[in-house]
Amino acid sequence: MSIFINNIKRIIRDKGNIINMILTPLIFIMFIMGNGNINKLNAAVIDKDNTSLSKMIVNMINSNVNLKDIKEEEINEKLLNEQIDYALVIDKGFTEKIIKGEDVKLRGYKIKETNISVPINIYINSFVSSIKNIAKSCGGDSKKFYKALEYYEDGSFKAEFKPLGNRKRVLTYSSLGFVVMGMLIFSLTSSNLSLEDKRNKTFYRVFSAPISTKSYMFQNTLSYYVLSIFQTIILFLFMIKVLGADFGPNIKSI
Repeated sequence: MSIFINNIKRIIRDKGNIINMILTPLIFIMFIMGNGNINKLNAAVIDKDNTSLSKMIVNMINSNVNLKDIKEEEINEKLLNEQIDYALVIDKGFTEKIIKGEDVKLRGYKIKETNISVPINIYINSFVSSIKNIAKSCGGDSKKFYKALEYYEDGSFKAEFKPLGNRKRVLTYSSLGFVVMGMLIFSLTSSNLSLEDKRNKTFYRVFSAPISTKSYMFQNTLSYYVLSIFQTIILFLFMIKVLGADFGPNIKSI
């Protein structure tokens, strides 16, 4: 196995190979996973109703998001510029219609292509559905409605908005492409060893020893394969121990 051992020594001895094997993919992986901080949802609420119920809605949303103060005519611009992720408009007369049992809805605005605002949308729809049921049971009596609403507010209806899916796992899977990239760069660099051996005639001198072509090629390939496994283990350990990568419940599923 002299060819195998010699190849590994030659590859490790070259600092350029170490950079291609480990440092280059690590830089890209750190960039991808380092930009995966999850921030609170940015939202805006335009309260035209200005009642106790509408203020309750604003307060509940405010406790879970970064609430921005904007005007209704600025909604589209702010959404397109990604300054907000979701906007809610509470029209005047909303509370009055709720108490009367009329079918009324809040106006929500979001970018259709994204799902970041789905949790808050579900939360609001669930809350509105609940207060409609409360209003129906109160038979249009505003005093009973607000009294029931106080009990409801003191209850256990609380929510925390979180992005759909596991963000860390998504970033981990996205960075795996750079692990493969590192392996490809390394394999291309390592294959130059065989060409170098042919240029300086080492390739032909090797066969003056009792070694077959098959054995030579096998040991060459094996040295690249072993170092590729070593490279992958190093990158995976760094991702898990340092960057907190999430490969899911079973890493074999990758």
